[in-house]
Amino acid sequence: MTQPTPSFVRDRESSGFLRLSRSVLLNEIDFEWSDTDLAGLLRHQLATPLENDLPNAKGLCPELDGQGMTTFSDLFAAEQPPRELLELTRLYAKSAAINRDRPLQRDVALVLYFAAIATGQTRLGLKLSSKSDADLQRAYGWALDRPWLAESLVPLLVQARG
Repeated sequence: MTQPTPSFVRDRESSGFLRLSRSVLLNEIDFEWSDTDLAGLLRHQLATPLENDLPNAKGLCPELDGQGMTTFSDLFAAEQPPRELLELTRLYAKSAAINRDRPLQRDVALVLYFAAIATGQTRLGLKLSSKSDADLQRAYGWALDRPWLAESLVPLLVQARG
């Protein structure tokens, strides 16, 4: 004989509570993040060790430790960043921005994506994107318009925008 469903479970099911919980867990709902939250997320991401999000980083660039380049912030500030790491960062950020199961908030991922492209452009003279120059200029402008943009990225994006 089966037990009857308790009323608090029936109430939650009928109110949509479980549907909402599933939606949140499955990233089906985009929350409105405050500028303070986004600034904190970006600051955290820039301080994240490259190896945490780019497991192949040391394999591609074993000299990383000797260069003192351990975080995303270090990568974007480097005079001669390894192209492979910029490409890996660009691909990681692009995937994070478009993937429903993204590991990063979408706008933070896009800033990381544009910062990787801007770093390749300004430091190495490389175009790491198939986007047109006009599209990249608009993208850099979009990033610069974010009130939560990390100050360390402003000169890079301004220089890339030209």
